[in-house]
Amino acid sequence: MLRFQLVRCLMIALLTGSMTATGNGADTADGNKSAKGKSDAGVAFAGEFWEYLTRVEYRNWGPAPQTSADFRDGENPHGARTKLYVNRTIYEDPTSPAYGSILILENFDSSKKLQAVTVMYRS
Repeated sequence: MLRFQLVRCLMIALLTGSMTATGNGADTADGNKSAKGKSDAGVAFAGEFWEYLTRVEYRNWGPAPQTSADFRDGENPHGARTKLYVNRTIYEDPTSPAYGSILILENFDSSKKLQAVTVMYRS
């Protein structure tokens, strides 16, 4: 079974400034602080992963095979309009994504204003 780490919630929180990498959450059972129920390692990963995605300029990646780079009509729970980007790893075989595959779905409202970024990463 494919296992994708969905880091959308962490990414949105980091983008909106509602969470920092150090967090202000409660202690976990092992004594580590958590931010909104996320481990420090998870928060750190999300921050580093988002830095990587912006550094490599994911918007320059191509769309998924057999899809257009233009806006597409979105479906619930995503935005009214969406754009999908994939890295080369998944582009080579989208039916069986290899480890390291990254899909990024930008979610827009009907006026094409970015509302959220959904990131899926096969680890």
